[in-house]
Amino acid sequence: MPPEFDENRNTILFSSGSTLFKKMAEGAAKLSKSRLDVNILVVGAPLKDEYLEIIDEENIINLGYINWIQDLYKLVDIAVVTDDGMMIQEAIALEIPVVALLGVKWGRYHNLASIFKGAVLESELANLEEVTQNAIDNLDKMKDYAQKYSEGVLGAADCIAIMY
Repeated sequence: MPPEFDENRNTILFSSGSTLFKKMAEGAAKLSKSRLDVNILVVGAPLKDEYLEIIDEENIINLGYINWIQDLYKLVDIAVVTDDGMMIQEAIALEIPVVALLGVKWGRYHNLASIFKGAVLESELANLEEVTQNAIDNLDKMKDYAQKYSEGVLGAADCIAIMY
């Protein structure tokens, strides 16, 4: 990790997948200007080059497009991801609590916090700092829930195969 990474602070990962969407960049920038004392990591190639200007903040570590997300998750305490099944299931499978930033990808809403109760919190951009602080304050509980759901997520394919 770059020298500005502080292993003694909680680490928040912002990811909208392999592509960085504008609202995810805005979320990282907003959190970087907050009172939270955390590492902020951003991954993904920007959908538009101007999104790089949004995350050009002192407190943001922009990793760009990476192909080692599973290794990165070992350093992450909370993943701020899009409200879609693949992003949330990936984090839950790796036992990472999630803050689902709503409306990142064309305003779609999937309500996955209702499926992964206790492991996923939903947030609009406007209240991202408060929701992230809530996640930090309840990190141990959220990790317990993520661990509980992880087994089910990882075993889902076997269950489906048995059914058919």
